[in-house]
Amino acid sequence: DAYGFSVREQIKRPKKVYAIDTGMVHATAFGLSENTGHAIENVVFLELKRRGKELFYYRTANGLEVDFAVREGNRLTELIQVTRDMKVEKTRGRELKALLKAMEETGMTSGTIITYEDEEEITAEGKTVRILPAYRYLLQENAFS
Repeated sequence: DAYGFSVREQIKRPKKVYAIDTGMVHATAFGLSENTGHAIENVVFLELKRRGKELFYYRTANGLEVDFAVREGNRLTELIQVTRDMKVEKTRGRELKALLKAMEETGMTSGTIITYEDEEEITAEGKTVRILPAYRYLLQENAFS
């Protein structure tokens, strides 16, 4: 569901769909190319659900999207973006722009980008963005607490 305090707003926005069985997705996927970014996003979704998190996606006022907005009660606790890597400047710019804008709109001072293997910490506009490889995230029991 889309993150927002209005039930009407959540109902109007399209839902994102994730697979419980990632092997089935791979076995039935069309085309020969592997979509690693979507696979990582699906694994992150499954891990967040395993940890009991209440999940939404976040769309900024100007239409940029962040993959996961984690909420505990009425409080947003984490914004998480997932991408294959941050090596291509266009991708890096797009992912950072969406996350920083969402952080600005929600008043959060930190956010996370999960990638296949990149690791870095960026400070921009007074905010901290942690870039974390998926394997490290999956091995940390309390990665976002």
